[in-house]
Amino acid sequence: MGSDHGFTLIELMITVAIIGVLAAVAIPAFTGYQNKAKATECQRGLASIRDMEQAYRAEMGEYGASLSTIGWMGLEPDGRYVYGVISATTNGFSARCSGNLDRDADMDIWTINAKGALVHSSID
Repeated sequence: MGSDHGFTLIELMITVAIIGVLAAVAIPAFTGYQNKAKATECQRGLASIRDMEQAYRAEMGEYGASLSTIGWMGLEPDGRYVYGVISATTNGFSARCSGNLDRDADMDIWTINAKGALVHSSID
């Protein structure tokens, strides 16, 4: 009789357990990296709006009341985020980026002002 070749049931169970432990560590870390990248994308959009508002104020003497007024076309073709100017005066402005960055039931909202202060106000 020939000898049997292959893996035993114990070896297969140990392999499955190791893969399970690795997945339990890797999946939450990957999700965290995705959320951080989405937040950075939102922040960069707001920084772009701030730059356009500063340029508009340098030319017109006041901040623009809407994104179309300052000529901001947007960075988000798939509509993941909603950008907008909340308020604008001769002395300052406030703009907002809102979207669901972490795939829960609550919206994440980032705001920026004329001084460049970013504030994350999330409903979660």
